[in-house]
Parts: sequence; structure tokens; C-alpha cells
Amino acid sequence: MKSGFLGRKAHEFFKETDYRLYLGGVACSFMDEIGSGADFLVIDTMHILPGELLDIITLLPFLKDGCMVVLHDIAYGLYSDYPDGFATGLAMSSVTADKYINRDGQRKYRYPNIGAFAVSGETRENAGNLFCSLMVPWSYVPDNSQLESYWKTVRKYYPENLQELFREAVQINRDAVKRHQEYSRL
Repeated sequence: MKSGFLGRKAHEFFKETDYRLYLGGVACSFMDEIGSGADFLVIDTMHILPGELLDIITLLPFLKDGCMVVLHDIAYGLYSDYPDGFATGLAMSSVTADKYINRDGQRKYRYPNIGAFAVSGETRENAGNLFCSLMVPWSYVPDNSQLESYWKTVRKYYPENLQELFREAVQINRDAVKRHQEYSRL
């Protein structure tokens, strides 16, 4: 199914309820309208880089201290047949926060596929760790309009040294993804 199909289905189901549905863009592009102070966030996106990292980086300025961020598929690359699916696990490892990972006794390996962290001042102070993780090779490069939305948020909420790291990560990964695509055509 096309990404967002459940959101559209929910929209039909909840027609009589006062809510807003945001589709067709990266999450940070809607945050000026939604506002800040979110206290709960679930991230369940592509599982490949740079998806989850960019979402956390660009949503962090809108989350209040104590916000619980739930990450789905933190072990996706380990439990699936898709080894590039480690973005959520990398994000969980890179964020500085109190982390909640419940052991799952029902699996062969007890490391769970879902985890959470609580946003704090320390999370914000150490956001640079997330930016450094953008230097791990990406599986894809977001399109220009998505990158512009991410860049707008990074430019507005982060210091120049992290802005520069973001710009460099984008350029290095653009070049690397292009090289890998050219190599795979040989």
C-alpha cells in the first residue's frame, strides 16, 4: 500500500471528530501550524537512513521536556531480511536521554523492536550526536522539497556548527548515493 493509506482511512472514519490530518510532507513542515509543546511522539517511518534521524532532529525543537518519543523497529535491521534497516536503532543509540527498552521474552533474542526515550535539556544539549550520525552512509537522499523543509528547521533552531554539519552530511551523502547508483549499474 502507498505510504499514508492508513491516515487517509482514519480520516474517513473520524470525519465527525475535531482533528487535523497532515499528509504529503515531512513532519517538520507542519510543525509551525501544529505548534510546540508536544508531550508524546511516535516515530515509525522508513527505517533507513536518513529518515528517523532527520525526523528527530527537526521535531526536537517542538517537543517539551518530558515528551516520550516512541521508536518502532529499533531492531528492524537485525530481525528482518533488510540489513539497511538500522536507522531507528542508530537514532535510539545516538540520542542522549533516559531510554526505555523492555526485554521481550517471547523472541529468540530478547532485544525488543520498540523503545522510547524521554526528552530533556540534556537531549537538546547533545543534539550534535544526532547530527554526527547523519555521517553514516544514507540509503537514499530526500527530494529537494523535503531537504528544504529540514534545512529551514535546522537553520531556525540549531547553531551554525550543526547547520554546517547538516549541509555537509547532505552533500557527502548525495555524492555517495550517486556513486553507489552508478557502480550498481556496471
